[in-house]
Amino acid sequence: MKSPKTVKDSILAVTHGSHAYGLNTPESDLDIRGILVEPVEEFITYRAGFEQVQQHAHDGFTEDLTLFGLRKFAKLAADSNPNVIEIVFVEPTEILYKTKHGQTLIDNRDLFLSKKIFHTFGGYAKSQLSRLEGHRRWIRNPPTPPISREEFGLPSKPVIDSDAKKSIFASITKKLDSWNLKDLTDEDSAERIQLINAVTDMLAEMQMGNDEKWWAAGKVLGLDSNIIEILNKERNYENLHKEYSQYLSWQKNRNLKRYETEVKCGCDTKHASHLVRLYYQAIDALKGNSLILKRPILERQLLLDIKQGKFEHQTYDLVMDTKAILEKELQEAYTNSKLPANVDQDKLDSIIRDIYLESWFGMNREQISIAEVLLRNR
Repeated sequence: MKSPKTVKDSILAVTHGSHAYGLNTPESDLDIRGILVEPVEEFITYRAGFEQVQQHAHDGFTEDLTLFGLRKFAKLAADSNPNVIEIVFVEPTEILYKTKHGQTLIDNRDLFLSKKIFHTFGGYAKSQLSRLEGHRRWIRNPPTPPISREEFGLPSKPVIDSDAKKSIFASITKKLDSWNLKDLTDEDSAERIQLINAVTDMLAEMQMGNDEKWWAAGKVLGLDSNIIEILNKERNYENLHKEYSQYLSWQKNRNLKRYETEVKCGCDTKHASHLVRLYYQAIDALKGNSLILKRPILERQLLLDIKQGKFEHQTYDLVMDTKAILEKELQEAYTNSKLPANVDQDKLDSIIRDIYLESWFGMNREQISIAEVLLRNR
């Protein structure tokens, strides 16, 4: 498929990110997301069909643009993916381009809402927290160049062959992934996030850290305790180098103004703002208030104040206190939610199929209905 270049290749294109949330500042980049109907040839080839196209402002374009194929959009939106489902929930003023098929998706957007939001939005909030904590750790205690192998308690040269080490590492990682439920490829990602969060919480309650889990996986695989000890030490030494490399990359590529705010506040305020926003949106949606991207004025002001560093060194504690309150509200909203556990796939299939058939063959609803009857009666 020839790569689309403009929003007019889509059926719906909207502003995304801070502009859609009403949290944009003069420094905010314009990020555009949309949906397009893939040509029919993408569906009748043995090769993988078109999924999405991305263009970045730094590659010579005027803005960041991501266009999802309709099939991929529908799948991700039905699974309550926060970065995708919101395309059809933006305010009318944030719609940049729209066809009648784009309007059809907007008219039926509530069909994409389900209780999966509890797991996906909550999971994304946890990922923002993880990033926030990582940057906070680097600000408070910057990593130093790793010490030598000898200083770390390792021999100057590895005692285990590199290929053998990689093979064992891969086996242990696979076992850990199975415990973390990463191999449940047949499960919806929302359910997988729910199960992963449950297992993570359980292991946390057991006070089972990464080293303990790694040791346990090695023992299950039948490895000798001495081998596990040596390999675990090698792994930790490699992780020191990895973290230091990530730290150097962050230093090199970070936005200087954003970094200044991070230092002033002791944490990444953009991640902090996203974390709180995700809770607000999920709680409202579970309460049956739809998915509201531009929050009410008081909430939006709080999000802006967090993002812009207005609370300075009090930011982290404020966000953690707010998070604790919102987590309880989210759980209560989920328990009492009238949203369905899953989307109505038959209804969504019918809408998406109509859009494809009309776009490809010019068929109207009546013609599509006749075709469906003929196919059923074959």
